[in-house]
Amino acid sequence: MIRKFLIPLAVFAASMLSAETLIDSKFDRNAANWYALRNFGTLRHDADNAALHITVNSAGECRIANWKRITPDMCAGKVIKLTAQVRGSGEITPVFVMTVNSASGGRSYPRFAGTPVRLQSDTFTTVEFLLDLASHTPLAIEPRFELKGTNAEAYFSSVKCETAVIKTVKLESDFSYIAFPAGQSGASFRIAGEVSSSLQLFYNNQNREIATDADGSAVIPAAGDGLIRYTVAGNGKSIQLFSEAVAPAEFAALMQAAGNSKLPQGSKVLVLGDSLSDFERGRNYVDQLTFYLNSAGNGEKITFYNFGIGGDDIRRVTRRFIHHFDPKTPDEYFQKRYQGIDSVKYDYVMIFLGQNDTKASSQSNYRTTFVAPAEQLSSYRRLLPELKRRFPEAKIILISPIHTDSARQNAIAEVILQRRDNVWKFGVEEHMERYDAMLKNLAGESGAFYIDLYTPSKNHPSRSTLFQSADGVHLSPAGERFVTLQILLALQHI
Repeated sequence: MIRKFLIPLAVFAASMLSAETLIDSKFDRNAANWYALRNFGTLRHDADNAALHITVNSAGECRIANWKRITPDMCAGKVIKLTAQVRGSGEITPVFVMTVNSASGGRSYPRFAGTPVRLQSDTFTTVEFLLDLASHTPLAIEPRFELKGTNAEAYFSSVKCETAVIKTVKLESDFSYIAFPAGQSGASFRIAGEVSSSLQLFYNNQNREIATDADGSAVIPAAGDGLIRYTVAGNGKSIQLFSEAVAPAEFAALMQAAGNSKLPQGSKVLVLGDSLSDFERGRNYVDQLTFYLNSAGNGEKITFYNFGIGGDDIRRVTRRFIHHFDPKTPDEYFQKRYQGIDSVKYDYVMIFLGQNDTKASSQSNYRTTFVAPAEQLSSYRRLLPELKRRFPEAKIILISPIHTDSARQNAIAEVILQRRDNVWKFGVEEHMERYDAMLKNLAGESGAFYIDLYTPSKNHPSRSTLFQSADGVHLSPAGERFVTLQILLALQHI
């Protein structure tokens, strides 16, 4: 039996476009400050066609960026909208790359990507991506586009980046992510809020109008194969939702594992993590756990409070907790990211870290990790008692780091070393295995619950499919489902 998921009521931030333009590129005269990243394809100005012409490298990739970095004073507390008119071949993805302070005093560069769009050779297509800066304070933001495909090429006639002022509006939904078995129907979103007689729905590079009921609500059937991003707008306000058509056997396994979970209904779960928890919000493994556990359960809703922050390691999380109330610490910005973390009485605290702790430097022939093993252990031994002091009723869940796409990591390292004298590589086995063993021992000595992602990911028959090809570290849609399933299976024994 296929369930129909009607989605009423949880508050989203929405936006109203302003007239402020950050970048406006038309290609009738020049390339307008756009360039191709070294070793990632080529770019030239095509004066005859008044277009920016890009082509992929031998690996079928091209990445272009704009020299004009967007600074916080231009867009703090706003939504940035990146729009382009493109034709050609291959798949094009709009991207924003942030520059933020890292725990080491250097810089980190989290990447936020839109939905890839399949190009048509003769017809210009609108590619669009919105980034909400309500909860981010970057040093700078770089608009990019990424093209993939064998012998792919693309022609841009224009690129524009605009801001949108954030307004708090009641556009509501229980889940930001829903799933359903591929080839079957039944899943749908119910949108409710302060809207007019119709909503605009944007997905799969298509716009269509949805009629609303008398109360301003509407039901939007999930459609299409794979992962779909929906932007729903009305009266200048918008929200983003995600649906995913999952292979029937995989969907059944996820629902069964969720139904067998021993996580009590009504549980409140704090999530501490790095970019694997922070990025792809709205449809990442935390959102999927919310969907499957509450769809399979019949009681009070299980709620996840996601305080994952891109770039975090155990040392950084510990420092933020220990000094949370000290305004004089040099990393005050990072402490602000935990604002409100003490306002909920959690039943569980889930910690999913390790990628940044164990990344290794080429200058040491990948023998030296970003956080030394002794400091990894000492940080956990400082953090766990502090969590118990803050949240005395909460059970701690320690999740091992997931393996990476080692081949992709090696290939990227080789490219970067052609222009830099150092690169950090993720997923070096000896470092990850040491970290995993440390977590097992810690769980044993502290009474925490341990979830092993490292072993099943290392032994996965198609490990590369679990990760985004852009970096081999961050999770692909298949990787998000894999992590979700492994956590659900483990929660049968909590």
